[in-house]
Amino acid sequence: MHQSAQAKIHLFLTHCAEVDPDIAGKTILDVGSCIYQKKADEPTPAPPTWRVMSEKFGLKYVGLDIAQGFNVDLVTRSPFVWDEIGDESFDYVISSSVFEHNPFFWVTFAEIARTLRQNGKAFIIAPASGRVHRYPLDCWRFYPDSWSALCHLTGLRMDEMFMEPKDGWDFIGGSKEWWDSSVIASKPAFDTPGAQAAFYERLVPFVAPYREFKADLRPQRGNSGPVYRRYVEYVRSEVERRQKAAGAARPPAQSGRATL
Repeated sequence: MHQSAQAKIHLFLTHCAEVDPDIAGKTILDVGSCIYQKKADEPTPAPPTWRVMSEKFGLKYVGLDIAQGFNVDLVTRSPFVWDEIGDESFDYVISSSVFEHNPFFWVTFAEIARTLRQNGKAFIIAPASGRVHRYPLDCWRFYPDSWSALCHLTGLRMDEMFMEPKDGWDFIGGSKEWWDSSVIASKPAFDTPGAQAAFYERLVPFVAPYREFKADLRPQRGNSGPVYRRYVEYVRSEVERRQKAAGAARPPAQSGRATL
């Protein structure tokens, strides 16, 4: 939970409380809520969670993840399709630093669209940069147009999209390393039952194939194979060639003795 994400989630909830005076008692779903300790035997106190922040605003918090762990309330049978959660169950959905680990993030975004209540809001944060960090996978990085595409796909309205500034924000932890990309999206209120039915029908093709999908995905070891080895040889030879060219271009060293 890096500092820049903490600040964004807090400001998102603060804004929601300002525009919704009846926020207390409403529900919030945290997608990918498990907090991983640095070491299995890491002592208490427990690390901070979005639960604590959400409850300060009077929200009823539910943490969802693909396996049991610290700060998890609900583990769904399928990691991608949430049959245990009905349509329009949550007023707010948040997810931070999770989508990059999700091999099929568009399915999760569709499930967020389905389980949000009408006029509900989702806030998703995911990195646009940074090192490989597997929990247990690391699949994606997200640029600005990612969120527009996902909103068009699912029918959510994109309220805000912003990326961490690249320069001058080093004092905020996580800002420079991860260059977070964020979206605030809201679900429309439906004028007619037909409009409501059409919204959910559009989600079916994106979700249905993954309900029983058993993906045996494992971290992959890179930097091997004949093409990679040839590429390394190419780079080394190119470096050597450029070093020789640079040396040949230098003027000869002066001996310091005058010549006649």
